[in-house]
Amino acid sequence: MKKLKLISPDDGTTLKKIEGAYVDGSKNLYPIENGVNYLVPKKTIKAQLNLKLINHQYFREFKFKKTLQPLRKDIPQDYDMKSKNILRFIPKLKDKTVAYALDHGCGSGALKNVFISEGYEYIGVDNEIGVSTHVGGGKGFKNGASHICDLHSLPFADNSFRFAVSYSVFEHLQNPLIAAKELYRVMEENGTCFIAIGNLVPFHMDSFFHMTHYGVLNLFKSAGFEIMQIAGANWNGYEAISSMGGLPGPKIFRKSISKSIVKLHESLWRIKRLLNGDINTIDEITRHNMMAGLIKAVIRKKKNFN
Repeated sequence: MKKLKLISPDDGTTLKKIEGAYVDGSKNLYPIENGVNYLVPKKTIKAQLNLKLINHQYFREFKFKKTLQPLRKDIPQDYDMKSKNILRFIPKLKDKTVAYALDHGCGSGALKNVFISEGYEYIGVDNEIGVSTHVGGGKGFKNGASHICDLHSLPFADNSFRFAVSYSVFEHLQNPLIAAKELYRVMEENGTCFIAIGNLVPFHMDSFFHMTHYGVLNLFKSAGFEIMQIAGANWNGYEAISSMGGLPGPKIFRKSISKSIVKLHESLWRIKRLLNGDINTIDEITRHNMMAGLIKAVIRKKKNFN
């Protein structure tokens, strides 16, 4: 059986398991507590980014979508909507194939059973805290990670994962590009990732970088990924703002207000099209993406793609 290789988040050497901990080549110790590996760097993470700016025309010519097109259709119906959406992009495994799936910023580990049902070995990673006491945090949040680490310095060898999901994670990272390059490093060649990043959602749980569809394209293209698809979620920004703490009051009140605003928004655009035709009117896909609460992407690691 293919075994996942753990490396030190500090010196990059292979970790050796001893009683109650892992140790690296520099004698740093990383504890194991209640079956969870605590692989948080001992030192401040430093990274040098070799960047080449992308020609702006690339963004204008990229074929964004209104809805992601699924890579498969044989989806079990006994899952919640989020799980079914992700299942549409998980590669099918051949019989007896051993492959690892990474839940990048796994939170409570709600997707664990989804990965296991598809035959993957599940690895859930999240930060040391696992919960925010600030805006958007939940007191009942339980961290379901198998590995506690820093997503800017993943404790796994190169080419470890066949599939990864990162759902509403990158907006919470201090340097998304460092984290994106780390994700690229640990993916197998041809490994696929399903990504969702906050666009018009308000500040929540210590978020740093919310991104447009251009921003998501720039981030993962710069990290080396092949960009297969990008589309805004069917969750309008007005709805995102009202449901994520941007409006006060009871949930039913906030939902009613946001739906009314969305209807008004659509009506005003219809009036503009009737008055102006197609002159100076933003196309439907661009308008959908610019107003989306989340931007979703399907990306793939292709060797020497850039």
